[in-house]
Amino acid sequence: MPDVRQSLGFFKPLSAAFASAGVPVLGSVRDETSSGRSRYDGMNLSYRQRSFHKTDLTVNYTLARAVGYNEDGGSFRYYPRDPARPFQPADFGPAFNDERHHLTIAATTHLPWGLDFSPILQAGSARPYNEIGKSNQIGLGGGSAAGALLAPGCTEQGYYSGTCSLNPLFNKRGDPYFDLDARLAKNIKLGEARNLQLIFQTFNLTNHANYGNDFVGTVGLASFGHPIGFINPTSTTLPRSFIAEFGAKFTF
Repeated sequence: MPDVRQSLGFFKPLSAAFASAGVPVLGSVRDETSSGRSRYDGMNLSYRQRSFHKTDLTVNYTLARAVGYNEDGGSFRYYPRDPARPFQPADFGPAFNDERHHLTIAATTHLPWGLDFSPILQAGSARPYNEIGKSNQIGLGGGSAAGALLAPGCTEQGYYSGTCSLNPLFNKRGDPYFDLDARLAKNIKLGEARNLQLIFQTFNLTNHANYGNDFVGTVGLASFGHPIGFINPTSTTLPRSFIAEFGAKFTF
């Protein structure tokens, strides 16, 4: 059976000649274009109150959607899994950082004896992660096609004959995000313009493990679908476990 990829131009005809001549085989040639292949839609709702029963309150809710073709939100460009079908339906879906719902509640309550209590809660819906194959199942290499995965029951010949398709991108969801931080501060007046503030604050008060969408996505591995890290494995902005600290601030 002839290789259907050759009829579509997905091969390098001079590779064998380069190899037999003992010179490096040329790599792929790619044409990059700015074709606007992603979109973000969002609606923000906000509520703020000041000094109501000695409490300041801020509530923010975001309903959003981040979609695109072959998107993972980590670069300005991504190549289609099949260069002959760059806008096929299976390549359109949620982006890597798509978070449909996000809620933030922050408050400061002014208590007796110069105490201020300030909690902040954040919750977000699960972000998607991508299923990939152990190898390229459509016979192409490099770029976003490196782990191209066929839909269940589909074969390479069936895909190129048009009887089946690729597995949809980012069709799995990780864990929802939840984080509760709080701060308790004691203000001590030292005259007209001087103030000493003693601070005790906690991060991730519920000790919730926020894996986000950092999950094993390689189909066929025993660890498939298991978390491998936190939602921000290289960042210290978000706490990974319960942390508490003391501090002091002097203003004059």
